[in-house]
Amino acid sequence: MKNSVPTKTPMDESPPLIISSDPHFLRHAHNWCAALGKSATEYRPSASFGRQWQTADFVLIDAEAAHLIAAKQVARRTNVFLIGEPSIDNLKSAVAVGATQVIRFDGNDVVTVLAEAVEGTGEACVISVMGACGGVGASTLATALACATARQQRSVVLVDGDHTSGGIELVLGAERAEGLRWADLEATTGHITVPELREALPSRHGVDVLSFGRGAQDVVSGSSVVSTLVRGYDAVIADVPRRLDALSSELVNRSVAIVLVVPLRLSGVVAAERLLPQLTDGGAQVLVVARAAPGGLDRRELAARLGVPVIDHMPTQRRIFADVEHGLGPRRGAPLRVSSTILEMVGLS
Repeated sequence: MKNSVPTKTPMDESPPLIISSDPHFLRHAHNWCAALGKSATEYRPSASFGRQWQTADFVLIDAEAAHLIAAKQVARRTNVFLIGEPSIDNLKSAVAVGATQVIRFDGNDVVTVLAEAVEGTGEACVISVMGACGGVGASTLATALACATARQQRSVVLVDGDHTSGGIELVLGAERAEGLRWADLEATTGHITVPELREALPSRHGVDVLSFGRGAQDVVSGSSVVSTLVRGYDAVIADVPRRLDALSSELVNRSVAIVLVVPLRLSGVVAAERLLPQLTDGGAQVLVVARAAPGGLDRRELAARLGVPVIDHMPTQRRIFADVEHGLGPRRGAPLRVSSTILEMVGLS
C-alpha cells in the first residue's frame, strides 16, 4: 500500500504570480502555491510584470501591493486574490484592482479557494446509498452503481462513508489493490490536488475507490477530500450509514440523489419512515429500492406506507454473493438492473 501522496513536479505553462515586498507574505504565498503543485513567479509591486499579469494561473497580492497596482491601472483579469483582513480599506483596494476575492491570511482557507480557482468547483453527480436497516445489500448496490457508471465511460469514485462497515473495497474486490485509504489521507498534511488523488486511489473494474481499511477509525474531517473528489470525477457514489457522522453528512448534503434500500418487511418500513424526514431536508431526490423479504410486503404497500415511489426492487440472488466473495464485484443480476434505472433518473445514462 502506498503511504504517501505521489509527488509531482509538472512544468507549469502559466505559473502563478505573487506580488509583494513582504518576506513573510512571500514565504507563505510560495507555500500555498507549492501545496497545489505550482511553482510561482515573484515580483515586487514596483516592478513591471508585463504579460505575467495576464497569463498567470492566478495572482496573489497583499494590501500594499494592491494599492500600488491600482495606481498602475493594469488590465482587469480573473483569479486575482488579495490576502489579508476584509477591512474597508482592503475591500476598496480589491475593487480598485479587480480582485476576485479577499481571503483571510489563513493557510487552509487560501489553499481551498485557490484549488477551486485552479481545478474548478466541480460538477460531479453525487449519489448516496443507504440501507434502512443492516444486511439489505446497500453496499452491493452502491458498488454496482459505481460499476454501471464506469460502463457509461464516465469517471467515477466509490466512497466508503461508513467506518463501521467491513469496507466497500471488499465488495468491489479491491482490498489488495495498492493505493491510499481514508487513514492515509487523514495522516497527510497539505492540500491534495485532483490529479494526485486520482492517481493515488486504488482502482478496479474501472472504478476508483476510497475505502476504510482494516481496523478503520472515524474520519475527523473529510470535507476537503470530498470537495476534491467532486471536482475530479463525473460521479461520486457513496455508501453511507443510517446514523450520519461528519463524513457521511457531508456526502449526503452534497448528493443530488439518495438511494434508500428498504426490505419488504414491517421493521424495515418503520426504519425507513424514521429516516425519510432527515433525508428529504437537503432537497436531494430520494429514490426507494425495495429488497425482497420472505413473506413480506409488496412494493405497492411499501410505496403507500412511505408516501414516495418505489423505483425498483432487488430479489435475493445467491450468485451475486458468490461473485462478491470471489472479488468479482456485483457484475450481474438485479443490482446492475437497478443501477441502470438510477442512472437514467439522475441523467447519467
